[in-house]
Amino acid sequence: MQYPRLFQSGRIGRLQIRNRIVMPAMGTNFTGLDGAVSDRNVQYYCERARGGVGLIISEASYIDQTTKNRPRAMGSSEDRFVPGLRRLADAIHAAGAACCVQLNHAGKLAPSKVIGCTPLAPSAIPHAATGELPRAMSLEDIRYIVNCYAAAAGRAAEAGFDAVEVHGAHGYLIHQFLSPLSNCREDEYGGPFPNRARFPLEVVRAVRQRVGPDFPVIFRLSATEYTEGGFTTGEMVQLARWLEAAGVAALDVSAGSTETAYTSAQVVQTMYFEPGSLARYARLIKDAVSIPVIAVGRINRPELAEAILARGDADFVAVGRSFTTDPHWPRKVLEGRTEEICQCLACNVGCLGRLVQGMDVKCVQNPWVGTDYESALPAAPLSKRVLVIGGGPAGLEAARVAAARGHRVTLAERARRFGGQVWLACVPPGKAGMQEVVSSRLRDLERLGVELKCGFELQAGDISALSPDVVIEATGALPANLAVATDFPDKVRSAWSVLAGQEPAGENILIIGAGMVGLEVADWLASKGKKVVVIELLDQVGQNITPTVRAVLLSRLESEKVPIITGATLDHWGSAGALIRKKDGSISRLPAIDEVVVAVGSRPSRVSGELHDPNIVWHRIGDSEKPRDLLASISEAVEIAMSL
Repeated sequence: MQYPRLFQSGRIGRLQIRNRIVMPAMGTNFTGLDGAVSDRNVQYYCERARGGVGLIISEASYIDQTTKNRPRAMGSSEDRFVPGLRRLADAIHAAGAACCVQLNHAGKLAPSKVIGCTPLAPSAIPHAATGELPRAMSLEDIRYIVNCYAAAAGRAAEAGFDAVEVHGAHGYLIHQFLSPLSNCREDEYGGPFPNRARFPLEVVRAVRQRVGPDFPVIFRLSATEYTEGGFTTGEMVQLARWLEAAGVAALDVSAGSTETAYTSAQVVQTMYFEPGSLARYARLIKDAVSIPVIAVGRINRPELAEAILARGDADFVAVGRSFTTDPHWPRKVLEGRTEEICQCLACNVGCLGRLVQGMDVKCVQNPWVGTDYESALPAAPLSKRVLVIGGGPAGLEAARVAAARGHRVTLAERARRFGGQVWLACVPPGKAGMQEVVSSRLRDLERLGVELKCGFELQAGDISALSPDVVIEATGALPANLAVATDFPDKVRSAWSVLAGQEPAGENILIIGAGMVGLEVADWLASKGKKVVVIELLDQVGQNITPTVRAVLLSRLESEKVPIITGATLDHWGSAGALIRKKDGSISRLPAIDEVVVAVGSRPSRVSGELHDPNIVWHRIGDSEKPRDLLASISEAVEIAMSL
C-alpha cells in the first residue's frame, strides 16, 4: 500500500478506528434554529463516512442555550436533543465511521443577540473582534457550566457516540480561561497558569466522572495564540500533561484564536499558509504525553498526511476543509485514485466566509455540500444538445453539470486555454492552488466526454452548424475602464495585464484600487522588490475579500511596507509626480511614480449580437451577466445547468 500508516487502524482509548484519518469539527449552519440535528446534517456527515474517514468529530454543540455562537449551532444542552444525536450516530456508524461530539461554550463569543442575554467570560474584557462586553463569571456560574459540560457529555454517550471532544481552543470559553489576555481574575481561577488551567481540568474531570472511566474524552487545544501576551507553548505542553493525568484519551492540537481576523486565519488557514505547518505543535505535545495526538492544519494531500505520521509528529491526522470539498478523499487515496481528488483551495469563501454571515456552508469546488447530489446528479428528463460559450469557471461548471446529467455538451473557448481569470488569480503569492478550479473540472469534462473546443472563435454560422437546443453564454469579463489624468498614458496599464505578464519596468508603482485584485497585485509587485503605493476611493479596503484572507493579505502588505491611502483619488500624474486628492479636498504629492496600475473592477464581456439566434434558448451566466465573485458565478452555473 502506498500510504500504509495512513490506513493503519488506530485506537483512542477503547475506541478502535479503521484508519488514522479524522474529520475535525467544522461548522455548517445545516442545523435547525432549534439546535436539533437536521436531515441535512445526517446527509452531510454520512456522505463523509461513506467516503472512508476513520473518525468524524461533529461540529461544535452548545452545552447550554446561552453558550452558542451561531443561531444554527447544534445543541447537546437538553435531553430533547438525544433522539436527533442518536439518529446521527447510528447513520455514521452504518456508513462505517466512528463518531464523536464536540462540546463547546463560546464564552464572550456568544453574541447577546443570539443567546438573549449578556455572554459569560472569565473576566469582563470586551472581545477584540466583536466589541461585546461580557459578564465576568461568578464561582456559581463556573460550577454550573462545569456541570453543563458533564451533562452534555452524558447525552452524547446516551445517543451512541463513541467519544466526546472538549473544545478548549480557538478563543472560546476554555481558551479564554487559559489566556492572560482574557483572564484577569484574582481568585483561584486567575493569575498563575495552574490557576488559569483549573477550569478546563475541572471540566475534564466532571466529564470523565459522568461518562465513566473507559469512554474516550478528547481535548482540543491551541498550542499558541499568535498574540503577544497570550499563553505560551510551554504552558500548553504542561496543560497536555495535566489533561492526560485527568483522564483525557487523546489531544487534538491546533493553534490560533478567533479574537482577531488575523489569528482566526491561523485557525482556518488560508492559501497563504504552508500545508501541514501546525504539525510541529502536535510533535511538541506528543513528545510530552503518552496518549494519542491529532495533528491539524491544511493537511490536504495524502503524501503530507503519511509523512506526518511517519515522522512521528502525530498519531492521527485531521483532514478538514478537504472533506468539505471532496467527501470521498480517503476512499480515492485508498483505491489509488489520488489524481481524482478535488482539491480544497483554502480560499475560505464558501465555508468560513458564509458561516460567519449566518449562511449555510458552500464550496467553490463542491456546490453540492450537504445534499444527496454529492453522490450523483439526477439524470435530465430529456437529453439536449448544449453549447457553452466561454471556458472560465462558470462555463466549465455549467458544462460539467449539464454533461453529468446526460446532456450532449460542447464547450467553446476563444482563448488558447480554458480557465479565464483563474490564471490571473494564480499569479499572486500563495495563489498557485487556484489552478485546481480549472484542472479538476477539465478532468471531469474529459471523463464525461464533453466536446472541448479551445482557441475557437465562434463565427456567425457556427452556432447554426452546431445545432444546439440551448446556449449558455459564459464569456466572463474585461477590466473596467478608468480615465487617468496623466502626461504618460503609455505607462498606465490594467492590473489584469500585469498579472498576464506585462510586469511594470519601473520601480515605483502606483496602484489605483484596493479590492482583491489591487491588493494582490500590490503584494506580488512588492514581493518582487517594487516600491508600491495603493490608493482607494472608499474608506475601507478589501471589502470583497473574506475576512481571514484579507487580514493575512493586509499583514503581508504591512510587512512589505506598502502604504495604502484610503478616501483618495488620483488628481493628475505628471513630471512633478502624482497628485493625490483626499475627500476633504486636500492634495498630497507622490514625487516618484514610474507607472500606474488600474484595478477598479471589471465589466461584462458578451458575444456580439449577430451570434444570437432567437429560436434557441439562451442563458447568460457569471461575469458576462454581472461581475461577481467566484462562488456566485459557479452557483449560478449550477442553477442553470440543473434547470435544463
